[in-house]
Amino acid sequence: MFLGSSLRKLREAKKMSRATMARHSGISLSALSRLESTLSVPNIETLIRVANGLQVPLPRLLIEVGIVRKRCALRDAHIVGGDVKSRD
Repeated sequence: MFLGSSLRKLREAKKMSRATMARHSGISLSALSRLESTLSVPNIETLIRVANGLQVPLPRLLIEVGIVRKRCALRDAHIVGGDVKSRD
């Protein structure tokens, strides 16, 4: 599955319009449209904004859209006080 279609499916699962998602994430509607159409590749700052807009933790977003495999994310992280932290 492609990043754009995965983002769209996550947004639709939350019953959010593109306009609402753009407002919640602090990115422009046109930027969100380009992401969902796979016309642009997001940088980490944009991914963080999208995760915040969807109200999901960034690691979950990365797993859901296929950027990171769940097994790798769990292997490379550890839990500290209930929060997932990088091993680095």
